[in-house]
Amino acid sequence: RASHAAIRGIPVGASVGGAQPPQPGQPFAPHEHKLPVRGKAGPGLEAFDDAVVSILERHGIPGAALSISKHGRLVLAKGYGVRELGKKNPVTADTLFAIASCSKAFTAASVALMVEDGKMKWDDPIRSHLPWFKMYDPYADREVRLRDPLCPRTGLSRHDILWVATPYDREQLLRRVAFLQPTTSFRSTWEYNNIMFVAAGAAVGHTAG
Repeated sequence: RASHAAIRGIPVGASVGGAQPPQPGQPFAPHEHKLPVRGKAGPGLEAFDDAVVSILERHGIPGAALSISKHGRLVLAKGYGVRELGKKNPVTADTLFAIASCSKAFTAASVALMVEDGKMKWDDPIRSHLPWFKMYDPYADREVRLRDPLCPRTGLSRHDILWVATPYDREQLLRRVAFLQPTTSFRSTWEYNNIMFVAAGAAVGHTAG
């Protein structure tokens, strides 16, 4: 039942180039895989191979990695297809992918887990977890809380030039936030920003040890 439900969930909302995904509950017919499949799966999860390969082939996706955990135990970890279109290096369960801003959701979830464990509070000052952290605006510097970078509403715009293709490590990057002038007033505007998510993640790492 668990595997069937998960298979039905894979294509939800997927539609590329006008191709329509199977309807929920529609089975994937077993077929000979054109794409390489590598990894391990627990009992009853073999049908995932046909499901995933069918979706990749239908939408022209070169490769993907999939893992499933149940009750804290890894029950499937596999790679499907190739790492680069036109080449033969296969995707494995350990292939690294650039996940872009998906990491923001992971960061927010990490803070939430720390809050649930009583190790953080949403309204903790960032400096209570990163004592050296500072912001240019005195009011923002004094009042910024953990929830602010996750909104994001700190008054800072992207400032991506500070971290794209620079040699700075995480702490060096965040120490330079003290020199970034705000573009809007603190907590007045939603403004996309990557660097402050790094601050939230660094706070989690520092507190978790």
